[in-house]
Amino acid sequence: MKALQSTDLFALGRGSATYKVSFSDLNQIVPVGTTPPTAPTTGALWYNTDKGVTYVWDGKHWIG
Repeated sequence: MKALQSTDLFALGRGSATYKVSFSDLNQIVPVGTTPPTAPTTGALWYNTDKGVTYVWDGKHWIG
């Protein structure tokens, strides 16, 4: 798999509107990598690049 670049764009939808968000901006909201963020808050997201899975922190565990 090719590594993501900071200039890569992702389309996000909200209602009927679509927005383009750069990887570097998205990575500030949803950390991307092989290891989870430290000290997450409940509801935090993390995308595991090894598994291709997005996880949410439930307060105790990362749930895929």
